[in-house]
Amino acid sequence: MPRVRPGWPCLLLILISFLVYWHTLYPGLPGGDSGELITIAYTLGVAHPPGYPLYTLLGKLFTWIPFGTIAWRMNLFSAFSNALASGILCILVNRWIQQEPSGRETRSRFVSLSPGLLSGGLFAFSPLVWRYSTQAEVFAFNHLLICIFLWIILKYWETRDFRYVLGSTFGMGLALSHHHTSILITLPFTLWVLNSERPRLKSARPLLQLLISFGMGILPYLYLPWAGKKPTLSSWGDPSTWSGFLDHFFRREYGTFQLTNHTQKSADFVQNLIFYFQDIPQQTLYIGGIFALWGLRKGLQKVGLRGFMRVSLFAYSFYILIFNSLANLNLDHPLYLEIQSRFWQLPNLFIFLWIGIGFHFCLIKQSRPWMTYGLVATAFGALISSILVNFPDEDEHRNVLFTQFGRSVIEFLPPHSLVLTRGDTFTNAVRYLQECEGLRKDIRIIDRELLKTPWMKRIIEYNTPDIVLPGRVYRSEYTDYRLKREKGEYGLRDLFDSNYPQRPIFITSFDPRDDRQWEKEYVTWPWGFLNQVVRKDEPFDFDAYLKRSTQQIPQNLEAQVSHAVRPGSWEKTVLLDYWDLERRRSNRILTYGIERNEDPQVLHIAEGILSNLIQRHPSPPPVLYKNLGILYSHLTRTQPGARSQMIQAWTRFLQIAPNDDPDLPAIRKTLQTGP
Repeated sequence: MPRVRPGWPCLLLILISFLVYWHTLYPGLPGGDSGELITIAYTLGVAHPPGYPLYTLLGKLFTWIPFGTIAWRMNLFSAFSNALASGILCILVNRWIQQEPSGRETRSRFVSLSPGLLSGGLFAFSPLVWRYSTQAEVFAFNHLLICIFLWIILKYWETRDFRYVLGSTFGMGLALSHHHTSILITLPFTLWVLNSERPRLKSARPLLQLLISFGMGILPYLYLPWAGKKPTLSSWGDPSTWSGFLDHFFRREYGTFQLTNHTQKSADFVQNLIFYFQDIPQQTLYIGGIFALWGLRKGLQKVGLRGFMRVSLFAYSFYILIFNSLANLNLDHPLYLEIQSRFWQLPNLFIFLWIGIGFHFCLIKQSRPWMTYGLVATAFGALISSILVNFPDEDEHRNVLFTQFGRSVIEFLPPHSLVLTRGDTFTNAVRYLQECEGLRKDIRIIDRELLKTPWMKRIIEYNTPDIVLPGRVYRSEYTDYRLKREKGEYGLRDLFDSNYPQRPIFITSFDPRDDRQWEKEYVTWPWGFLNQVVRKDEPFDFDAYLKRSTQQIPQNLEAQVSHAVRPGSWEKTVLLDYWDLERRRSNRILTYGIERNEDPQVLHIAEGILSNLIQRHPSPPPVLYKNLGILYSHLTRTQPGARSQMIQAWTRFLQIAPNDDPDLPAIRKTLQTGP
């Protein structure tokens, strides 16, 4: 092929991918870590380990865009990053294939550039890359930094200029100041470059220059100690101290070489690899994998490409072997599979690069023009197909689920309430609405999991001194309260006692392992997505509760997503909680009715709530029919026909219940012998 400059076709790819991303952006808040990352960038706080300082600082610039919500502006940062990355990938492919003379002239400059366009286009519109181009997350910017790094490697290979050697170490440091997984890619390439420069590196001066260039790359980490001195309420850790900084940098709270520190069943190395490789055909539109394998085979045979192909294959293998040996999530859980799949994008970058090289070798193999142009037409047909196939699932421009979810959690709470959350879904959504959109700033939001860390007390006291933490760290597990206090620890009962007189307290769901000693003095009542904490010795107005709790149930929340919801998505997590709201409320009202000597009026209210939920639910789970049968069993003494309704509900339950449900034997026995 003739030597050509990428020129306008690659710029056109950047523009098209950016416009498509723009059109499919979340208009507001996405799920997962997005709420935290947006809030941290807007308030200049410290993100969860390792802190993402470079992302935070550049993200702050995007929050200055004078239109759109703060969340939309940060979502645009991801769109910009991946669009630019796709264009650089296009350039990389077209420049790398010129390292190997083909001996055959193509008839069109456009044909000569088509391998890069295919590579960059399939990358841009693959499901995972597209998905994380529409939301504020760290992965798109990671792709951009790696593509820039690979461009530096290409320039070194073309010129053998030592400035690009320094550029490679700077690029490695800069990428490391954003995302730690980048080192699995940059390290093999940097070592390759340094090995090529061995004669020059025998003196001290170039070694010192390399060290300085790497140090300049990781300078953004100086932001963390600065931001840690005056932490925002959304900040993590205490990087203002040397030990706190190292804890944050090395992710010690997660486990330095793990995705999480949770003790749970996790997939093993082989399972992780199986899940990863099973996903590749979908990401490459199936046909891309064939070109990638062909590109690897031919590239390893060609003198001009052999060095690059070897190191790219090594970097790819190094990443997937190291990452999948350390990843410790349970991939049988759809949400954890979705979380882990985010990290598959970076190694896939090389697959898309090999696709372009493979397509190049297919092009130069064709002897007739019509075959060449037919192959190019097929490639661009694949690109168009990728857009059309993935567009319905990745179009989020009408998805306001998380914004509406966050609003429904806190918008109608009593003034100055204390909300004790647990997990990203609740905490990140409401923190964003408070800090970035100014909604209900009178409410105090505290994540119970973060209270378990020694640094959270400092952040709470700095930002919300009106909240009383009765010890150094919170412990949810059951232990002797005397021993807890001696260690400076406290439980939920202590937290309730210290703050209940001053403000209403609400709490999210409990963990089965939580200490329940608070139940001696307090009781909870469902309040939308939350539970209101009430003292047992206080009078309770059931009619007022019924009216207020009905108002807390958001209407048609499922309509806020315009496409089918993936099983492991954060949207699915919120919608599962949404459909569980009325079940929790009916259960609590049922319990209250039983405590009042099976008050039929109260039981009828619970029955109406549960029956209405079953009619509205798109796929009622077995537990709804089980609970409805239990409710009718308590109405058999006062309501004619309740027994037949109980039998009908439990019969349906038996048809769809899982075999491991502990109540199956008792319900079967009741239906066979009668109550």
